[in-house]
Amino acid sequence: MNKIILGIFFLLLQIGDIITTYIGIKMGGEEGNPLMRKLVKIGFPYFVILKLSLSAFVIFFLSFNINFIFYLFLIINIILLIIFIWNIYIIITTKMIKNGSSEQNK
Repeated sequence: MNKIILGIFFLLLQIGDIITTYIGIKMGGEEGNPLMRKLVKIGFPYFVILKLSLSAFVIFFLSFNINFIFYLFLIINIILLIIFIWNIYIIITTKMIKNGSSEQNK
């Protein structure tokens, strides 16, 4: 049961990262991961397909009954959660800065 929850949380974090990356790019930002940045420049759909494909592949390893993989996934999820929160922080602060500068120009 814990593996299922961990896998679902991992997938949700990946989807959250895709969405926040998309919003960030539309606001003028760029992908932080240099390898993924190149893929985003080629086309965002390729980024989404690769990210979800890799996620499915990685989640597959959770089906193995190896404690090391479970704890590795736990660490990965914590890192992804931090990245997701960071993305949201950047989006909010960028929006606040843009709104503040547009109000000063009035």
